[in-house]
Amino acid sequence: MLLSEDRKALLTTVGYGTWSEQDEILDHDARIKLVAGGERAGKSFLGALSIISRLDEFESGDICWLVARDYERTRAEWNYLSEILGKLGFLIKQTKRIDPGEMAVACGTTENPGVFTIKTKSAQDHRSLAMEAPRMVVACESSQIDYESFLRLRGRIAEKRGYLFLEGTFEMSLGWYPSRGRLGSSITLMMTLYLFRCRRGPTKLSIPVAGKTRRYCL
Repeated sequence: MLLSEDRKALLTTVGYGTWSEQDEILDHDARIKLVAGGERAGKSFLGALSIISRLDEFESGDICWLVARDYERTRAEWNYLSEILGKLGFLIKQTKRIDPGEMAVACGTTENPGVFTIKTKSAQDHRSLAMEAPRMVVACESSQIDYESFLRLRGRIAEKRGYLFLEGTFEMSLGWYPSRGRLGSSITLMMTLYLFRCRRGPTKLSIPVAGKTRRYCL
């Protein structure tokens, strides 16, 4: 995982920055993270950054998934990744469509270069959530996917001891998402729950107000 200062330096070169609350989430070493926040709280941006933060870990042939209830709900994360990776010079090529979509991204070193792939997936097509062992999964608007899909995603990362980043809202969510955060469970993987409290500032940006975190072992 990139050091916080290295990630910030990379983002600064492409015109982006992060809040201290976002840094805390990205820097935590939990393999599974659940983020809950309101509208315009920066969840999609954070989902994209969860991949950017691990650029130093990916090996040639690795796969990352962007998963949502349908392909269209992966668009925000896809666009952030396309822009940031493109400006950083890591993006080799990408498809024009996202239903499904693929990006080829450079990884490795100058002496040992490689390529990993970012793919979009629809949770409505359970067949698409099989046959591969992704290094990382970002569940976009994950509160709107069903519990069975969550279990599938958790199972897919097991082979490579990969990472699962879930981001969504508690409002208008399916029942399993808020209950997973509030109640915890007997799963032996560590999971960190972050709750964003945001307000609408004088501009169109949302500004965090005393964001607090709560941690649970799952």
